[in-house]
Amino acid sequence: TNSPSQLKSQSNEQLDTSKDEIEEKIQNIENIDDMDMETSLSLAVEAGNALVHENAKLKDEYSSLQEKFVRMEGMLANKEEMIEEIEAKAERYRSKIEELREQIQHLQTQLEKEKHLKLEIQKAYEDNDNEQSSHIIDQTQKISELKKTISSLESKLNTQKDPVCDCSINLVATQTT
Repeated sequence: TNSPSQLKSQSNEQLDTSKDEIEEKIQNIENIDDMDMETSLSLAVEAGNALVHENAKLKDEYSSLQEKFVRMEGMLANKEEMIEEIEAKAERYRSKIEELREQIQHLQTQLEKEKHLKLEIQKAYEDNDNEQSSHIIDQTQKISELKKTISSLESKLNTQKDPVCDCSINLVATQTT
């Protein structure tokens, strides 16, 4: 069993062979001086049949090419539709990318402001810490000076014990009892 394409190929080979044979016979007519009417009619019939077969073959090829053309037009339309969809998606992606770039720019600006604010706050805290440290040091020095003064006064007080003072303290102590 032969496939349709093999049969078509064999038919084409036979057509080409008979066409070649007819062309050869036509060329040989010039060499034949006394060709009779029957031979020339027979040759004309063969040539006509060959042309009919070739015409049928060309019609089949034309029909096949038209079918391919229609299929290819359909495929082209599908591909064009796909291209339009892809272009629409690409445009949406470009818009989204631009939107994201704007958001990134806004966030970067906001981040820079936040960093600047953080540095200002940090500097304010450091300045405050320095002021407090300085104040604590001053207070510590004052306390130390006051302790020295108190100590000095206590030692002066102890060295100068006033008998009048002692008496009055004793007096007050005895009266309460």
